[in-house]
Amino acid sequence: MKKILVPTDFSTFSLNALGVAAAIARKANAEVHLLHIVDYPIAAHHLEDFLKTETGIEATKKINQQFLEILQLKNLEGVKIIDHVHYNSTIKGIHHYADLQKVDLIVMGSHGHNKLNDFVFGSNTEKLLRLTDYPVIIVKQATPDFALNTLVFCSNFEGESKNAFQKIKSLMDVFHPELHFVKIITRAHFETTKNVKTAMAEFAKSTGFKNFVCDIITAENVEEGIQHYCEELNPELLVMETHGRTGLAHIISGSIAEEIIKKRNQPVLSLRIGYPENS
Repeated sequence: MKKILVPTDFSTFSLNALGVAAAIARKANAEVHLLHIVDYPIAAHHLEDFLKTETGIEATKKINQQFLEILQLKNLEGVKIIDHVHYNSTIKGIHHYADLQKVDLIVMGSHGHNKLNDFVFGSNTEKLLRLTDYPVIIVKQATPDFALNTLVFCSNFEGESKNAFQKIKSLMDVFHPELHFVKIITRAHFETTKNVKTAMAEFAKSTGFKNFVCDIITAENVEEGIQHYCEELNPELLVMETHGRTGLAHIISGSIAEEIIKKRNQPVLSLRIGYPENS
């Protein structure tokens, strides 16, 4: 793991994400890219002219001051921070910068309540989770001295999950957490214990993990099962998959991962599987 991207609007919530990203970067000897998006409807060839105006100069001065204040934070000591301002729509800006820098991980902040604003979680972050191929950690609360001792991966352990899980192998290699594979069994989607354990074993073998705990949970629904399981185990990180469904398909099927992210206070890592919308 070499590069971690943290989009920021300079709010407390994005600072919470930066704290977690810094802890990971310190452990991995990685650099953190702190990205501020100015969602301003201006053509690229007009940007230089805009930045010379009084409004542009004041905006640049304010952004630079906010970056400077962040870089003085004690929890960033010993971590290489690269700050950058991008003039674009939020989602396109994050994707463009992530692709340009070839980042390994995105860490974003969110509100600690269900009422979420558009940048920090809301529509922009929900869309990012559905569209991006990068693993995304959503952080709600300040997490001092973040350490990844226990990681829970909740999945169906099918073929499409294997490639997604490989994207966080570098994170696993840095922290070597106790790994829990979890499958939620419901009345609507019943599977035998034998079949689930076989699927988990094959999944572990194909992804190169030898040591893991196999947990099979029965619940009325997947969301309830995950919530109760995590309340008992209290892992530092829950890893879930989200499908690349958008539009009508998303309205119909929804996203368990997004609902868990809204309700869970501890960090959640989202891995997209399936096909993204053309954007």
